[in-house]
Amino acid sequence: MDDNCLTLEEIQKESVKILYAIDDICRREGINYFLAYGSLIGAVRHNGFIPWDDDIDVQMPRDDYERFAEYCKKNSEELYPLVLFSQETESKYPYAISRLCDIRYTIKKDDEKDCGMGLFVDIYPLDGMGNSLDEAISLEKRAHLLTRLFWRSTRKYLKIGKAKRITKIKKYLFYIYAKLRGKHYFGKKIAAISKKYNYNDSEYVGCVVWRTYDERDIYKKEWINELIEHKFEEKMVMIPKNYDAVLSKIYGNYMKLPQVEDREPHHSYKAYKR
Repeated sequence: MDDNCLTLEEIQKESVKILYAIDDICRREGINYFLAYGSLIGAVRHNGFIPWDDDIDVQMPRDDYERFAEYCKKNSEELYPLVLFSQETESKYPYAISRLCDIRYTIKKDDEKDCGMGLFVDIYPLDGMGNSLDEAISLEKRAHLLTRLFWRSTRKYLKIGKAKRITKIKKYLFYIYAKLRGKHYFGKKIAAISKKYNYNDSEYVGCVVWRTYDERDIYKKEWINELIEHKFEEKMVMIPKNYDAVLSKIYGNYMKLPQVEDREPHHSYKAYKR
């Protein structure tokens, strides 16, 4: 192992400071946010990180997401060394969601070009997806194709793994098409369909701009309308009051620990002090 590489414990220690900064901003400015995905499981099941997790995820309704981004833009000097990375702030940034990064650190990922990101918290915008599950699923299917192409267009090389020859050929052609079109082309299309439904008028919501895989990432808005405080490591942060509905939809029995061999970080990056 690289002696200069941060350990998982160091990554967690520094990343949670970014979460607390987000919490401070949101409380002061009246911005709604809450823990999501593995971070929400971590809060509920462990009162902090899942022991082997290496990142933090939060979600914000679209209007709150935009307000948070505007706050970071206007207060960049005050926030430093925390910097918000997004498609609007960094042309080489490879994600359609935002990240609040501590740029005293740097991260390295084999299939990704360096754009200056540091240790981070992922911030996912939630958009309206209509008033029926059929509407939401239809939108998700369109978004899924576009977000996959967006993702492929930002990769330095293609990871195929074990697959039949015809599958490898299809993946290669898919990759070539994505690279030729470029992320800005797909980013504009993703942004357009994310505005199809108004958040406040929708019964179903989800992160349209991310690589959702099926209807598990589609929420009933009523599940996340009311937020409560919950411990995450040393401080209280926000989670949905109806977290059980959210987590059960995505993960099933989320309180059950995975097999020992599956207790691994899911990001393939290394972090270093600059």
